[in-house]
Amino acid sequence: MDPLGGVRSSMAQGKALTKGVKSKVKMAKGLKAKSAKLNKPVVKYLLVFLLISIFLGLSVFVPLHGFEGISRVRLTFVGMSLIAIILGSWHVRRMEDKIDWAHPFRLGPELLLTVGVALILFLGVFLIFYFLPRLMPNLLIGRPDFAAIIGSSSLFFIVPVLVDRLFKHAQMIDPKQYRMWYYPKEYIEKQPTWSREKLVYANLIFNLKRTDDRHKRIEVRLPLEANFGEMIYLFINDFNENKQPDDPIKDLRSDNDSLGWLFSVPKSIWKLKVGKRYLDPELTVEENEIEKQMNITFERTYKDLTQDE
Repeated sequence: MDPLGGVRSSMAQGKALTKGVKSKVKMAKGLKAKSAKLNKPVVKYLLVFLLISIFLGLSVFVPLHGFEGISRVRLTFVGMSLIAIILGSWHVRRMEDKIDWAHPFRLGPELLLTVGVALILFLGVFLIFYFLPRLMPNLLIGRPDFAAIIGSSSLFFIVPVLVDRLFKHAQMIDPKQYRMWYYPKEYIEKQPTWSREKLVYANLIFNLKRTDDRHKRIEVRLPLEANFGEMIYLFINDFNENKQPDDPIKDLRSDNDSLGWLFSVPKSIWKLKVGKRYLDPELTVEENEIEKQMNITFERTYKDLTQDE
């Protein structure tokens, strides 16, 4: 039995404990250095915008009262808002170049940084507008009670970032698989089951051939309860046989079912067109939400059959 075994064991434990403490200290120093390295660009970035805010605050020398006609307060506010939007657009690109952790498709941390910069711009403009007229009352400069109004224009600094992220996220959305309609090889006519009293007037817009750039526009009556795809088939047949047999609609289908049709209507928000909405040929006219005098555009499209193999 070794009489020094206990002492040696204690010494070994002490050395291990010392090494553990040293490793933790090194890790803490490394994290601190890394944190400082990450924060240094952010601090420089914020200082740049602090200087810009001070420069913008010099607009306090624009006379804001004692004039007839256009309000100088409104003029200054609009001008500062436009400058804030321009700075925000510049900030979107500069942030991605100067800040290591900034991600072009992320919103959370980048939005917090943007809000922080906007607050710096607000404080810079607000403080100069608030205190400088008190320190220099004899000069024809702005009034302190306009400080908050003019400073609030810095909120527009956030707008370009929100628009940029919204646009990028819209691009990342997977395209929706729209249901195509195929002109049937053999059509079995069915007895109509829909009401002929519930109708909606709509405009069908199409070209006669796939390579034709000219479009025809024909007003039709569509039963709300009728299947939309069936109505399209009946319209094409009636057009080719009765209305224009000498110059019919061609390129209706292909033998391998690679040629199909898509039908779309304008998509609008508050009467402002923002794109198009595709219709489902298997739904009824009413279920497709086709409204009065709505323009329905026909589109020929080809399906990649290799994806189905």
